[in-house]
Amino acid sequence: MCLLTRSYADGAEKAELGFRLAPGDDQVEVVLLRFEQPTKGWRRGSVSMSFGADKLLSSRNGVSLPVPNTDQRLLRFFISRSGLETLGKESAVTIEEHRQPPVAMTLTSAGKAVAALRKCESDQIRGWGIDPDMLATRPVPIGDMSDWYAYPLRAASEGQHGETIIRWRIATDGRAKDCAVLRSSGNSVLDSAACEQLVARGRYRPAIAKSGKPMDWFESRRIVWSIAPIGL
Repeated sequence: MCLLTRSYADGAEKAELGFRLAPGDDQVEVVLLRFEQPTKGWRRGSVSMSFGADKLLSSRNGVSLPVPNTDQRLLRFFISRSGLETLGKESAVTIEEHRQPPVAMTLTSAGKAVAALRKCESDQIRGWGIDPDMLATRPVPIGDMSDWYAYPLRAASEGQHGETIIRWRIATDGRAKDCAVLRSSGNSVLDSAACEQLVARGRYRPAIAKSGKPMDWFESRRIVWSIAPIGL
């Protein structure tokens, strides 16, 4: 995975802003690490990312949790790939968690930073044996991807939950192959289920190269395991 970060400091307010991209994923994870008075437990709620009062980039649910043994708290939420391109054209951004003070940050050379993240993604895909410059059309899943995953009975009976990020190859016949875990949920049952179910059920219209012929491609995805699992 590719990670782009920058630290900010303004008096007593310190923060670190990061963007994490799994190659082939259609979403980008935004991470905000900030200092605040120690509080316990997770916070879930809406998070907005905006440029000025009238230009909203994203308003989504996020998760905020304390970092153990520190006075820091980590906020996580996701934006689209197109949102990342918008970010690269701006000079400042404000992130506001529901009922929490907003955090405003200057984006110096944002376009170059986004380009570096894109290059990291391309380099990783090339490292897997595929030239992204040859791609004309991305693969398209057949059916609803959320139907490919079912909560493992063992994990459900034990109340287990978490997030697994997986990467897989979409072959020229449209089948999902060579699945691997990029980031573990911390639970081997959930991680194994993510790859096993994808390979068994995942079907695509394959990627098309500029030559007009089908080509292999890689994709990544965050699988959220909960009582009602959601594949994102």
